[in-house]
Amino acid sequence: KGLAYCRMAKKASDAMKQADLRSAAYQRNKMDMVGYYARAEKPLERVRGLSPDKADRWGPLLYQVYLHQNKGREFEEIERLLEQTKESGKP
Repeated sequence: KGLAYCRMAKKASDAMKQADLRSAAYQRNKMDMVGYYARAEKPLERVRGLSPDKADRWGPLLYQVYLHQNKGREFEEIERLLEQTKESGKP
């Protein structure tokens, strides 16, 4: 479910890139994108709780969710976790 919302957010983000910054379409797509990321958060955090050892699967998605919602503390935590995963040589 979280992955589906992230994909929907990506589509809204892509649509934003094609719209003028001052247009209603841009604002609508931006609100859609942020909304989809907000909806993705809870399912992704649940997956994280159920499979903490599979950070390579849920980590990048939570990274995007926290980034686009301006959740600094959570974003930094995921960033450190992904860096540790990278350093340990896990895929």
